[in-house]
Amino acid sequence: MNRKKTNTLCFPVILNKCILSFLIVLLSAVNSLAQISNNTSILRAVLMNLETKLNISFTYADETVANITILPPADSLDINQVLTYLRKNTPLIYHQLDDRFITISRVDDKRINICGLIVDGIDQNALVRATVQIGNQFTATDDKGSFALSNVPGNSSVYIRMLGYKPELLLANELISTTPCKTLSLSMDVTRLQEVMIHNYIATGIDKQLNGAFVVNISELGLLPGLTDPDVLQTIQAIPGIQSIDETVSHINVRGGTNDQNLVLWDGIKMYQTGHFFGLISAFNPYLSKDVTLIKNGTSAALSDGVSSLIDIRSKDDVVDKFSGGAGINMINADVFFRIPLARKLTLQLSARRSITDWIKTPVFDKYFERAFGNTEVTRQFPAGSDTTFNSDENFYFYDIGADLLYDISKKDKLRFHFLTLFNELDYQENLTTNTGTASKTSSLTQKSMAGSIYYHRLWNEHVTTSAQLYLSSYDLRAVNFDVLNDQRLIQENEVLDTGIKLDALWRINNKWDLLSGYQFIETGIGNLEDINNPIFRRYIKRVIRTHVLFSEANYLSKSNKTNFRF
Repeated sequence: MNRKKTNTLCFPVILNKCILSFLIVLLSAVNSLAQISNNTSILRAVLMNLETKLNISFTYADETVANITILPPADSLDINQVLTYLRKNTPLIYHQLDDRFITISRVDDKRINICGLIVDGIDQNALVRATVQIGNQFTATDDKGSFALSNVPGNSSVYIRMLGYKPELLLANELISTTPCKTLSLSMDVTRLQEVMIHNYIATGIDKQLNGAFVVNISELGLLPGLTDPDVLQTIQAIPGIQSIDETVSHINVRGGTNDQNLVLWDGIKMYQTGHFFGLISAFNPYLSKDVTLIKNGTSAALSDGVSSLIDIRSKDDVVDKFSGGAGINMINADVFFRIPLARKLTLQLSARRSITDWIKTPVFDKYFERAFGNTEVTRQFPAGSDTTFNSDENFYFYDIGADLLYDISKKDKLRFHFLTLFNELDYQENLTTNTGTASKTSSLTQKSMAGSIYYHRLWNEHVTTSAQLYLSSYDLRAVNFDVLNDQRLIQENEVLDTGIKLDALWRINNKWDLLSGYQFIETGIGNLEDINNPIFRRYIKRVIRTHVLFSEANYLSKSNKTNFRF
């Protein structure tokens, strides 16, 4: 009885285990079938995904790819590998027309004849020599814009291209030969150029700013052709719209203006002498200059007198804790510069340059002298065989000395002292020998400039800054010229004394707007003397002008830095 009871209970247990095993096997099979079904995709969907991922375009008839499934290719494949995969796993022909367009056709396509007329989409003029491609077959439109091809697959793709127009891709079945042939209009291909930001304009270290100004970074400035040393005033002549009629740094013409219409500032001081050797060499030592800003238009209201342009030269303004310096010599001059830390917040900058032309006459000096005095009485020559002979003995030299004292009173207060002096001197002795005797006279020319300023800058907070500057700039020219042949002496003197005070306040209202306001007082005195002994003539003119200036300007800069207004 116990045995029967046991057997009766065992049968349902065995049956339940069998059913459970069967269900597990069935679910595994269904899951496997579902997985295969999920991994296999319709060819059309695979092609659409490839178009998006590889930025390509497939052209085909709907019935060509109907009822075809395929496992999608791996994402790591490139376009060539994808085409190889598709050719191996589908019964279709894939023909690549270019880097983007690919046509798909069946092997058993019907052969047909096609023709067409290609015209401009706007004025309907015939497009001559447009390219028509079907697989490996090519043709071009004739003088009337027509083309024709015979025995081409009906489901093949026709690829039409014309320079300056968008390419057109369509099926050959749409162009079956009729009378007249089908007209195809091509649209103009308009390319929108991306915004170009210019860095290292013309040479390394020259950048064009958003407001149109050019900034020359002296420390990064590369040498331009024809220059052996950095020269800021020679460099800016490489910028479009700027040139020098006589190829000197003293006569720079901006947009057709004259050289006296340019405002040249050295650390905020107006300069009246900008060159040595009569404009052949820049008067500003490049090794202590930080940058040069050139503005051809849109000059700030805080800067006056620059009718044609503004050339703003700035010295290095950071306090250093290590000594640095350098020295050099060439065929014209020798120079030295130093940056000396006097204290933790105090730095002295010194620069000096002197010509060697009064000690040694080099070939470069001879060329410079010929450039400066060619076709003048200094290089006067008399015809061979004349009873009059002329010779001269010239002596020329120049120097410049600059000094800057930089004192950071605190993190918010800066005090600066600037000084610069320039000097040029030319002496030449004229010796004239005639049949009546010998005459000898010495003419001379000296140019000297001196500039100095005291500058104070205060940062009140992150929105407001103020500055004040008191400056003096002087220029003095004295010349004595003897004309030995005509027994005449001319004395010329020119003096300029410019003093001023500038007060500025900058208010940064927010990230987009800032307001600059200030006051300037400038007093400029000039004196001119002309004195001739034969005939006797003397004239001296002296004038003084005083200028009071109130200015204010608002500046707007968009968040994207693409829009800038100055009012």
